[in-house]
Amino acid sequence: MTGLKKSIPAIAALALLGSVAMPAMAADAPGEGKTIKMAQATWDTGWFHSEIYKQLFEELGYTVDGPTTLDNPPFYQAVGYGDVDLWVNGWFPIHDTYRPAFEESAEIIGAVAAGGALPGLSGGQGVRREVRHQDA
Repeated sequence: MTGLKKSIPAIAALALLGSVAMPAMAADAPGEGKTIKMAQATWDTGWFHSEIYKQLFEELGYTVDGPTTLDNPPFYQAVGYGDVDLWVNGWFPIHDTYRPAFEESAEIIGAVAAGGALPGLSGGQGVRREVRHQDA
């Protein structure tokens, strides 16, 4: 991959967007002619994030191969070897045990939920009433 630092981001697209914050005329397609090999986690709740970032990279002109679905150990090994460039499903510090596999060739950039997050449901009053009713 040329011109884009290998990364294991939780928020790679936003980091990339921030690094190309120049007039739109000058950077209509900063990724033109460049290919990103993307991976995604095996858990389906991560697929939504992967698709959003894939589309953002494509809007920036990058060709995106994948995402290829991988479990944690194979992904971190693959990014360490340069077989894939990124995924947006890193859970740090939970995934810190995988750092030796990629530390010399990739880095962690940003976080979707700094400091962690709690799983839950968001919705209007009707949804909340329904959930409370189900829990009773």
